[in-house]
Amino acid sequence: MTYNNPIAERIYVLLQPLIGPTMARGSLKVQVEKLGVSEETLSKKFLPELAANIEKGLRVFLGTDKAREVSSNIKNIT
Repeated sequence: MTYNNPIAERIYVLLQPLIGPTMARGSLKVQVEKLGVSEETLSKKFLPELAANIEKGLRVFLGTDKAREVSSNIKNIT
């Protein structure tokens, strides 16, 4: 999967090895829609809230520490 938006692409690349391509796409899509944007209109201003929401969902699959690490990486995307 490739996104035209480099921020969405970086998040997908970060999530995909951890939860697989289908769940990475689905998680990103659902979480950005909750923010009222799309993957292609996602901007840096949404990253703190997006990271927190993704972290909550990842805890079940990755555990608290790894989910927190992923969240931090999303917040720090430049």
